Amino acid sequence: MIIDTPIDAKTDVPSDVWEVTAALLERNPPSNPIVLMKTAEWWYSNGRGMNDPAFKFAVMWMDYVVNDETMPPSLDELREYMEELR
Repeated sequence: MIIDTPIDAKTDVPSDVWEVTAALLERNPPSNPIVLMKTAEWWYSNGRGMNDPAFKFAVMWMDYVVNDETMPPSLDELREYMEELR
């Protein structure tokens, strides 16, 4: 179920979800698919659905980790989104 109003600020995001999402921007992002799936699920349900940048990046990164791809997804959209929420 997607909520009617997307989150507006970092304070609307549970700390564990925010920490995993912020870690996606670091040099060694999380590689546990279960953690990534739970994070993606939260952003999908509480953010902008399939259009939520954090959801999209968590799913792309999970795909990258699981399939051992050689090129990780771009961080630009996620970085901008998280800056908006600070």
